[in-house]
Amino acid sequence: MGAAYSFFDSAADSGTLGGIFNMEVAAVHRRRGIGTALLAAATQCAADAGATELALNATPEGYELYSRRGFELIGRGSTWWLHLS
Repeated sequence: MGAAYSFFDSAADSGTLGGIFNMEVAAVHRRRGIGTALLAAATQCAADAGATELALNATPEGYELYSRRGFELIGRGSTWWLHLS
């Protein structure tokens, strides 16, 4: 159905900034609250690890979900991806 990954490295120089990566919900399961639940769980995991701020890259489809949940657009850029297999 879907997946989400959060990350927080307390030893990194990023202070209290964590991240959410690769959040997705299969197209046939969208608009049922799964994305909201995944985002809440990933956010809580990062907070439990010590993050007080989160950053993520969003597709146009994800923008609505993230903005409704309090994320603010801070810039526009490109995300680069390398598949190793």
